Amino acid sequence: MGKLNKRGITLVEILGAIVISSIGIAILSTAIVLIVRATNDTMMNNRANSTMMIIEATVNNELEDFVATDITTCGVTPTATCFVLEKYYTRTLDPGDNTIKDIPFDADPITPGNQPGTVKIEVKNNLGGQLDIFINDTSVYDIYALDGSPFSYQSITITYDPVYANITSAGSGTLTLITLELTLLDQNNRVYPFFISYSFRARDIIT
Repeated sequence: MGKLNKRGITLVEILGAIVISSIGIAILSTAIVLIVRATNDTMMNNRANSTMMIIEATVNNELEDFVATDITTCGVTPTATCFVLEKYYTRTLDPGDNTIKDIPFDADPITPGNQPGTVKIEVKNNLGGQLDIFINDTSVYDIYALDGSPFSYQSITITYDPVYANITSAGSGTLTLITLELTLLDQNNRVYPFFISYSFRARDIIT
């Protein structure tokens, strides 16, 4: 009767199994980390997009029914951080033919007490020290979009097309494009750039 081979597992085989297991665990751990990171990035991108949709809706709600006819700076000294859109007309339903028409204000807009309608958009720090957009002196950050969120503004830039050396008025008939370039910054210092645009054709009041 032959002898049975009773050779056990060698040290080399044990070490080999340990090495293979370690490599497998390392690969699995790396894959899990990448999946979690990708999921977090996707969630943060979605939150950034949602935040910007709120900000954009806030701006658009102010300008949606606003018949802008001119643009000026907020003060005597021209600045790229504050502008005022003016309108010399009010949009009204004409009862005669049931059409919407732009009716001029009753008096010259420069006459005291008969100022044109305005929307002021300004970039400055809010009471919390955060860079912010103010619409008619109301902070978008504090009230509408960013309060309690993981984002803050890294930068807010206003550009005009055509570019005016002194933004005191737009010539009648000029197509004016105003763009707000907003860059959000999250808690991990990742940036999310967005753009909000508004255009109008400048025109003089018709008396």
